[in-house]
Amino acid sequence: MSYTERENILKYNRQMAVTTRPRLAVTADDGKLKRKKFYLEGYNMSDYMVQLVNVTKRFGDSPAVDNISLDVRQGEFLTLLGPSGCGKTTTLRMIAGFEHPTSGDILLNGESVLGRPPFARNVNTVFQSYALFPHMTVYDNVAFGLRMKKIPGKQIRQRVLEMLRLVQLEGFEERMPDQLSGGQKQRVAIARALVNNPQVLLLDEPLGALDLKLRKQMQMELKHLQQQLGITFIYVTHDQEEALTMSDRIAVMNRGIIEQVGTPREIYEQPVSVFVAAFIGDSNILEGTVTDRTTSGTGIVVEGCRVSLSFRNGMVPGQRVYLSIRPEHMFLSVPGCVGDGPCLPGRLVDRIFAGSFVKSLVALQSGKQVTVSENGLPACCEPGDEVIVGWHPGKEVILSDAQPGDAPSQSYIAGNAGAGKCVDVGAGCRTAGAGVYR
Repeated sequence: MSYTERENILKYNRQMAVTTRPRLAVTADDGKLKRKKFYLEGYNMSDYMVQLVNVTKRFGDSPAVDNISLDVRQGEFLTLLGPSGCGKTTTLRMIAGFEHPTSGDILLNGESVLGRPPFARNVNTVFQSYALFPHMTVYDNVAFGLRMKKIPGKQIRQRVLEMLRLVQLEGFEERMPDQLSGGQKQRVAIARALVNNPQVLLLDEPLGALDLKLRKQMQMELKHLQQQLGITFIYVTHDQEEALTMSDRIAVMNRGIIEQVGTPREIYEQPVSVFVAAFIGDSNILEGTVTDRTTSGTGIVVEGCRVSLSFRNGMVPGQRVYLSIRPEHMFLSVPGCVGDGPCLPGRLVDRIFAGSFVKSLVALQSGKQVTVSENGLPACCEPGDEVIVGWHPGKEVILSDAQPGDAPSQSYIAGNAGAGKCVDVGAGCRTAGAGVYR
């Protein structure tokens, strides 16, 4: 089926108000576009600008992206976050049209774009390498896309100057790329992408080549620009702090799947897997086994020592679990001086001054080393001293049995009203307020 034929079918469906719409998919055998007999029941135009529906991308026998589904809202800043090789850049390239999915569907503003070339999708991409034309001035670089669209010269000048003003490059119109700093080059690349008024801006680690101070400055500028323009941003990075700082929501990817989608606070405070807990920020992952349950609490042997935690539904004696505790939720005290909260004995190994806080490294009796972050130097102890490591009750997240790096099938999330709630994150599960989990 040709591109024009497919567009005519979609146009006819819209005119006839058809709600059960035929979908197209790229077959795995020859990579050519063919009719595929599956339908999306009750489909309606919605507030979602980008939708991935059961998307898989294979290179040979290896899945780079494995049956993921994701909804991105209009005007949202969504970040695809994960380690190298997790599939985030491949996902971005499929949305842009530079890669074709092996199976599944990709929708932009409610319409399937399978088979559309990149230039026929109303999306633009900003690359880490800037990709500026070295023989063109700043003005000509930004104006290039408009000229290709045959926009009248007067409109081009008006739009280019307005975009340069937005990215704070007024007066740089006649400069060449080799006369710009790294941050200025990145602004030019962003202006060139935005001047075409795309529905979606895709950003593939655009700040990776910048130094730390400039990167932090550009983070704030990008977020402010996105809020000003109201354009949907899909941002790829492996930098957790960058994702937490800029995003409305984060999709954490690992081994080709989406492990969790949520706001930065949800991802940080309520991870649904050991991988997410360990990957996002600093976290102490402690192994434990449930020993008993009563109406008042749950007993767990953690790293060889029994602690009593608030009551959790769904856990049974003998079950192996993992506790995720953030360093800032832990504290040190001397043996014999213990509060009401859970605590474990250990030995202070070292202290690391980190400016506004001090990291204390503590070896527990099991040999496991944990990190405690506190404001100022604890007066209670010195390296080599026996200590007690405690944490604030309810700040632990209890994850079901899984090896670190794997995605457990369930998590028991401690917190306020949600304490003890068993959240299923199995295949196809959709969690309220989040996205589509695998």
